[in-house]
Amino acid sequence: MAGPNDIYVTLTRYIFSEYSSSTTVEVINETRSTVTCLCFFQSSKMTRGRLGKGFMGPLLVADMVVYLIILALASWSLNNYIDGQQSHPHLGGNSATNYMLLMALLAGTTGAVSIIVGLAHFLSWSVSSMAAAISTAAIARAFTGLAFGLAWKEIKLGGRRGKRLQTLEVLIIVSTLIHLLYILLLHAGHFNQKYGPYYGERRPQDIGEGPSHEARKSTGNEPNQPDA
Repeated sequence: MAGPNDIYVTLTRYIFSEYSSSTTVEVINETRSTVTCLCFFQSSKMTRGRLGKGFMGPLLVADMVVYLIILALASWSLNNYIDGQQSHPHLGGNSATNYMLLMALLAGTTGAVSIIVGLAHFLSWSVSSMAAAISTAAIARAFTGLAFGLAWKEIKLGGRRGKRLQTLEVLIIVSTLIHLLYILLLHAGHFNQKYGPYYGERRPQDIGEGPSHEARKSTGNEPNQPDA
């Protein structure tokens, strides 16, 4: 990646060749300040939040695996319930099972979608992608919380519950904890920048002031034409 000096030299040559001498010095000074600030922002962005990003990668993988298994088990169980096969050796259940399966299916679907958005945020690691990741994660957390409550009610009511139904209950409880950690990690940058981006972070155009209004007005969009 080109450094500030390389970019500055290239822009200086362009300015000398395109603009008149009356505005060259002012434009060069403004350009040098802008290039230095932008390069500093890019460098700080590359090193920012490495600790949080290191935690988020494995957490996303674990959360995705759990949600996909929940989605598979809930789909299979609900399909058997619709077909009237509640007496299946791996199924069983009680009066709370129907509601729990519906919520588990919604939790698995929204959870998998939120992890996909989270992977996009993991790759871009910016404030704009963080907003989408937090929004989808909050929706998935709401459905997962509802499924958790119904799974706990199903466990409390007892009765015969097959191995797959018991596995689904355990995974719903596990996903509730993992997804909560994921949401906390998304917000960790608000407390310490080494954990990731945060709302209110300054954009590159806010760090460097760039060419002043007078310089832009004097240069315009086209180079000055020599007098006839």
